[in-house]
Amino acid sequence: MRGRLPDPRSARARGGRLVTPAPTALAVAALRREIDRVDAALVDLLLERQALSAQVQALKRSAGLPPTHAEREAQILDLARSRAPTPDQARALERVFRAILDGAHVGGAG
Repeated sequence: MRGRLPDPRSARARGGRLVTPAPTALAVAALRREIDRVDAALVDLLLERQALSAQVQALKRSAGLPPTHAEREAQILDLARSRAPTPDQARALERVFRAILDGAHVGGAG
């Protein structure tokens, strides 16, 4: 298939002989499957977060409260940074959570 890599677990015939994938290719494929599993879980969690955030926004609207709360957003960012083991990871997590919060603002949730 065009644009699709062959399954590294399969044996491929080349020049009349059977070629098995290298252990590195198998390890990469296994790790990529784990990444795909984590990505799927992240999507599920982000959708759950979005639904909860939408509920918060509905309650805020009905109470006449402003849609955003800077102190709460700062708490979310602080918590994300505090869970990171290194300063580089803390900065990366802050960027991710800023994107999540920005998406909540655009989508009407937050």
